[in-house]
Amino acid sequence: MIHIAQVLGINDLSHFNKLFKQYMKLTPRQYQIQFRNRLDLNQLPMYTPP
Repeated sequence: MIHIAQVLGINDLSHFNKLFKQYMKLTPRQYQIQFRNRLDLNQLPMYTPP
């Protein structure tokens, strides 16, 4: 997750986790566990701006 946060310009992992949960309604870990076995990335829920 730290790599994704850094790519997005977020250097604080705690802040990234908070933003991730705010938008995805899951923590990064919950997201990872829930969707680990899905091979088709098109099935993963994605954030869509309002």
